[in-house]
Amino acid sequence: MAIFTTVTADEMQSHKLPAVEITCQSLVPPARFHDSQTPLYFSGPPGGPDFLYLQVIENPLDCDPFSLDAEVLKHDRPGQNFKIGEASQLEIAGEKRLARCWSIHVTPWLDARATAFIAVPESQAIVLITFSAWTDAENNIVTHHIQRMILNTLTITPRPQ
Repeated sequence: MAIFTTVTADEMQSHKLPAVEITCQSLVPPARFHDSQTPLYFSGPPGGPDFLYLQVIENPLDCDPFSLDAEVLKHDRPGQNFKIGEASQLEIAGEKRLARCWSIHVTPWLDARATAFIAVPESQAIVLITFSAWTDAENNIVTHHIQRMILNTLTITPRPQ
């Protein structure tokens, strides 16, 4: 049974984040405001290994253009066997979006994941979406059905500043 989740623009602002409303459906309930920039964190089955989390960051109109690669490279730490994969297009919220696969050694094996983003210029925000994923033989990004449900039903609605 689908679980409907909404984080309102007012909730976002109360956590000092840009005013966007996020709505989606999933099969597992999310942790809300997992940390200061992460309004939704899904993990399943409970306790992992599959996950999807959304982070919201400010993106003032007068700043440099957002770089997905620069955001992904922030996860590279000495000694963690960080690997960055090919960029690909992935359907999220009804549109093809740029996504980048990458992996990091956080357990005895490499933890494969992908990151994509949705720019919300009306609210001066970027919504980063990071989820467990891998690439197939044609470099298409593949993920589990729980993450696909969230990605397919994701709606981000700006509230202008």
